[in-house]
Amino acid sequence: MEGATWSILYGDGSSSSGEVYTDTVTIGGVTFASQAVEVATRVSAQFTNDPNSNGLVGLGFSNINTVQPQRQNTFFENIIPTLDSPIFTADLRTQETGTYNFGWIDYDAFLGNITYTDVDTSLGSGLWGMNIQGYSITASGASDALIADNFTAATVTGVADTGSTLLLLPRALVMDYYSYIQGAAYDHDHAGWCFPCDGEVPDFSFGISGTDPEDNLIITIPASYLSYGRIYTGTDQKWRCYGSIQYDEHVGFPIFGDVALKSAFVVFDHAGGGIDYSQPRIGWAKKILFISPFQ
Repeated sequence: MEGATWSILYGDGSSSSGEVYTDTVTIGGVTFASQAVEVATRVSAQFTNDPNSNGLVGLGFSNINTVQPQRQNTFFENIIPTLDSPIFTADLRTQETGTYNFGWIDYDAFLGNITYTDVDTSLGSGLWGMNIQGYSITASGASDALIADNFTAATVTGVADTGSTLLLLPRALVMDYYSYIQGAAYDHDHAGWCFPCDGEVPDFSFGISGTDPEDNLIITIPASYLSYGRIYTGTDQKWRCYGSIQYDEHVGFPIFGDVALKSAFVVFDHAGGGIDYSQPRIGWAKKILFISPFQ
C-alpha cells in the first residue's frame, strides 16, 4: 500500500512500526483475499527476544487500528460477512494446544451455560472492555460454596486481551492476593511480585455479572496457573516464582490476559447483544482444566 505506515506502543512498553502490504490471509480455513498486513521494520527487544512469536493477529475493533493515512480493518472484521455469526471464541489451554474458532461456538468445549456481559467502552471503544463484580481468594481446589462464601464485592473495569499474558489488576487486589502467600514480596529488579516456588499458593476467582442476574458466574484461576516462571532475584539471591498477577499501573487499566482466558471458554461477540442485536458482548463459561501440581 503505497505511502501507508503504522506504529504502535503496547501497554507493556513494547513497540513496533513499519510498512503496510496487502496479501491473502487464511486462518483456520477462513480466507480474506486483500488483508492489510502490517510488516515491521522496527521492533523493540521484547519481540526480538521472544523466539516463539512471529507476529500478532489483532482481534480488537478496527477503530484503534494505527495505519496511516487510512485506517484498515482487522482480519476478523473483514471476514464477518462470510461467517454464520459475527463471533470468535478462545479456548486457550495450558501445556496443550488451544483453539480459536471464527463464526461458531463449539458447545462440547465448555460446561454449563455461557454468561454474557456487555462490552464496556469506558476504557476505549476499540477494546474488549468488561466489568467484574468481585473476587475470591481461596485455598487451591476449594469448593464452589467456599469460593462464594469468601467473595469480596469490588467492581473492576478491564480489558479481555488475547494478546496479553498476565492478569493485571488494581494495586489493592494484587496486594490482597499476595498477602495469602508466605514469603511473597515485590521485587524491584523485575518490577513485579514474586514468591517462594515451594509455597502454598491460593486460587484466584473473579465474578462475571450476566445480562440476566440468574446467569452470574464465578471463574476460578487455579494456583498452578499463577506462576509465570522462575526468576533469580538479586535482592535475596534466590530462585523464586514470578507471579501471573501483577499491578496494572504501567498499563493504566486492568487486563484479563491469557492467564485468565485459559481458565474459561470465552466468546467475543461482535454484535450479538442488546435489543437490536448490535451490542458487542463477551461470554464466559467454565470448562475442564488441565491442573498440574504447583511447582
